[in-house]
Amino acid sequence: MRSEDYRRLLSTVNDETVCILGHTRMPTKGDPLRNVNNHPLRTEHVVGIHNGVISNDDELFARLGLPRAGEVDSEIAFRLLDTVDPIQSDGRYPKLLEETTRLLEGTYAILAVDLRRPTGLLAMKRLRPLCLHYEPAWKALFFSSRYLFLRRAFGRAVVTEALESGYGYYFDALRLPELGNRPVFTFPLPDGNGAGKACSGRYQDGTTDRPA
Repeated sequence: MRSEDYRRLLSTVNDETVCILGHTRMPTKGDPLRNVNNHPLRTEHVVGIHNGVISNDDELFARLGLPRAGEVDSEIAFRLLDTVDPIQSDGRYPKLLEETTRLLEGTYAILAVDLRRPTGLLAMKRLRPLCLHYEPAWKALFFSSRYLFLRRAFGRAVVTEALESGYGYYFDALRLPELGNRPVFTFPLPDGNGAGKACSGRYQDGTTDRPA
């Protein structure tokens, strides 16, 4: 993105903005001259960014018959998330996310927003760097692949270096003043071979089910 485009984008940020996603991609799979391969990626309902490699994307696209716009492996993660409706999930959203992401093989740090519930942000981390910082004055969460970037921006107030690998974390902009850098719920990710950790998705109060 050219600097003038970047400044123009930032000028649109206002009090109604709930999330800004940006990503500098090192092209691996998928021609970067085709913009459908560049991040953030957009599916029908989900916007997201991914750092890492999904090794079974071709297999999943073929087996599940999901639509595909580009060649980049990252797209499969967001196509899978597209199939989980955060509104019509009858309180099973954490469990459905766990079951769906269990299909992914590879390494990844993923941030995704489902436009059906745009105040929510899903972060998934498996063997890729992903750090966060909550800035109370702004009531905002900031994510980066490098802890040093957050420290340079916010100084010694940055105390959380990284999220634990092997888990998905769900945050909600509406609950940031209450929870800060704590997620609304977490769930285990697969170990890369389709096997998940031996625990279920949990809300902050320890329950596993909530009304949709």
